Amino acid sequence: MAEIHQPQLYTETEEDPQTVLLNKRDTKRERFRLHNELACLARALQGYCTTVDLRNDNYVTGTISNVDGFMNMEMENAVLTNRRGKHTFCDSFFVLARNKHKFNSALKLIFHFSIMSNENSFNFNDYDCVGFDLDNTICHFNVPELMKLVYDLLNDFLINNKGYDSKFLSKPFDKITDSLQRGLFMDLERGNILRIASDGTVIKVCHGNNLLSDDDIVECYGTDKKWNAAVSYSEDPLSTWNSDLESKIRSCLDFFDAPAAFCFANCIDAVDAINGPQKTYNVWPDVLEGLVYMFTREDFSNCTSGFFFELKTKSEKFYNRCDESVISWLKTMKKNKTTFLVSGSNVDFASFSAKKSMGEDWLDLFDVVVFYARKPGFFTGDRPFFGVKEQEETDIIVIDNSSENHVYSQGNWTELCKLLSHLSKKTCPKSLYIGDNLVQDIYTPSKFGICDTISLVEELATDDEIAHFEDDPYIAVLSSQFWGSFFSTLDKNEQDVPSLWTKIISHHSKLCIPSLKAVASNPINFKYPKFSKHNGISGFYPIVPKKLQALGNLY
Repeated sequence: MAEIHQPQLYTETEEDPQTVLLNKRDTKRERFRLHNELACLARALQGYCTTVDLRNDNYVTGTISNVDGFMNMEMENAVLTNRRGKHTFCDSFFVLARNKHKFNSALKLIFHFSIMSNENSFNFNDYDCVGFDLDNTICHFNVPELMKLVYDLLNDFLINNKGYDSKFLSKPFDKITDSLQRGLFMDLERGNILRIASDGTVIKVCHGNNLLSDDDIVECYGTDKKWNAAVSYSEDPLSTWNSDLESKIRSCLDFFDAPAAFCFANCIDAVDAINGPQKTYNVWPDVLEGLVYMFTREDFSNCTSGFFFELKTKSEKFYNRCDESVISWLKTMKKNKTTFLVSGSNVDFASFSAKKSMGEDWLDLFDVVVFYARKPGFFTGDRPFFGVKEQEETDIIVIDNSSENHVYSQGNWTELCKLLSHLSKKTCPKSLYIGDNLVQDIYTPSKFGICDTISLVEELATDDEIAHFEDDPYIAVLSSQFWGSFFSTLDKNEQDVPSLWTKIISHHSKLCIPSLKAVASNPINFKYPKFSKHNGISGFYPIVPKKLQALGNLY
């Protein structure tokens, strides 16, 4: 339909084609075409963010600044996406039309213009209120050290408090990193660790740490490899929350609990070594008790578990300071939007982490701060707000719009939205939330139509083509050769298909980024390609994961 004008060298007496075409403007012929041919429809889109399909299977998204009578287009703030999903950013972009347009081609071009101008772009300026999670979103931990700490402490608890054989629970962390991955599932009754596809199909299984054959998987989960609990989760991840399925299936979806899957596997091996394979296992309650012991919110002040003690006494080992570009971007965001922070961490731990990440004046970056939000219930329930004084939760309060310091604990989205409406001076403010937990922060607010979301997925930085962009030293623990890509799984024909997490990302968020740094270098009015029915992979920024590039549309 159209082609990119590639830069070339010309002699001093020659003019490049773009200059020649631009000089043709305002001729009688062009004015006639603008009023009598389809170019008039394209010109009507000047000033709109639009996606144009190109002849070489690439496409470009940007604001059309001019269209001439020959259907040549100038675009500003443009993003060119090639057939592999790689984005190239241009302040200006020129699309050279073909010398002769067939009617059908031109009509198809206008059809794409009309349906995609509002569908394929994302802009922070479209929102009145912008919110953030804290842990692993703004607060960027040293992930390998964090996961090693959880792994070591949890193993120690299971050995010393639950009597598991240290022979199976003392494997060095650096020897097991390839077996770690966020988003794995535990079949709690069978003692299995598994990957599932987006439709709930069981793809890969380990019993304890032992990989099962295809025949073993069929024996466990049937010829179609469909486990009812996994199917229910794939259809609605909240179906296992506070239901009977909680005792059957568990996902490890953040860096705080991802090591628990491997500790669970170690315990299964220990049980099998003593008693042989069991029909059902009761290991998970012991692992869960260890997690509760480590992360109970009251323990930050007294350092009972050892987890908080390590973070407090060796903070430089676990915390990375926010990049200055991120701090500057947050300041700019607050000048232009109502900004809020909703963290699941208790007030003392969250405040400590925020200071280590953003500095002593971190509260100045947000209009509203909510601690211990207890997501996903925060978005769906009516839990009351509590006051906060000297880093402690006080009594139940009613949010007062006249208050100068909007710092709270617990609460619910409905009441927060009323406060955001008051602060933004909008009757129905349009809100955006950025988080890393794909169920709590992304799926839940999207499913209930609460607000738009951006998925922050550090695994996106493991792609070789953007590793230099992130300068992320943690690729070894963010990727797994054993389990495969976080973003894809293999189907029964050994072909890559989108993972369950990719399905949630592409259907329930506007963008997927590896860190806030990825967007902090751009102005807040920058237009990004977003996930859409037209192109289900375009919202990965700054590049589509390699395993998904050949799949095209995920819808």
